[in-house]
Amino acid sequence: MFFRQISDFEENFKFLDRLNDVLFNVWKDNNANAFKTQSIDQLEMFYRKYVNEMRQKSNEMSTLLKEIEMNVSKLEKLQSQVSDLSTHPEIKGCKMCWATGRLSEQMSGGEYFIARPNESDYEEIASERCGQLYDIENAQVQQVL
Repeated sequence: MFFRQISDFEENFKFLDRLNDVLFNVWKDNNANAFKTQSIDQLEMFYRKYVNEMRQKSNEMSTLLKEIEMNVSKLEKLQSQVSDLSTHPEIKGCKMCWATGRLSEQMSGGEYFIARPNESDYEEIASERCGQLYDIENAQVQQVL
């Protein structure tokens, strides 16, 4: 992603190096040495540090992009599976149930859960499958799937 820009930046810096070689082959005095050691060397040090940091960040972003693409692929696959299951459930005769109970000391509420065809103790099943309710007051079948 950024590798192309880093490569372009490196090419520009190589061109600058060639220009500096020409310049310092012609310009030979104390000012040239001072300019080279104070300005050009410092610029090269900053450039190398910048390029190294950008390569590292680019590698990190590339890894994150691959991870995002992989997760998007997984989500699309799961979405397809959920869609298939919603239109063609694997287990006929399951029951969608509704349990009521306590969400906290001050709040009551409810939560859906699924019961298999051979399960009948809905309050016990609700206590196992309802993660939000800690005190089940009532559990009953809402709909047969």
